[in-house]
Amino acid sequence: MPLFKEFVDSHYPGFKFNSVYVNRNTIAKKHLDSKNTGESLLVGFGVYTGGKTVLYDSNGKERKFSIKSHSLIFNGSEIEHKSEPFKGTRYSLVFYLC
Repeated sequence: MPLFKEFVDSHYPGFKFNSVYVNRNTIAKKHLDSKNTGESLLVGFGVYTGGKTVLYDSNGKERKFSIKSHSLIFNGSEIEHKSEPFKGTRYSLVFYLC
């Protein structure tokens, strides 16, 4: 946890979290988070192509984000989201409060 705190503090000072979900090669179907409270910070890394994160607005319109090039902060308990297929090895970290 100290290493995760150091990482978040260096990139997003003041972002509060008490849990980190570590994913390796995970493709998430469209869902809402059930354990997160408030905003989550999503970070991607690895050697992969594709694998964008898709957020859905209240009308079902998609917005796609590359978490490999830019971290993403959003409320996963209120905004439906998923990840797209990818090639390679993809890791993602989800920092959140529960």
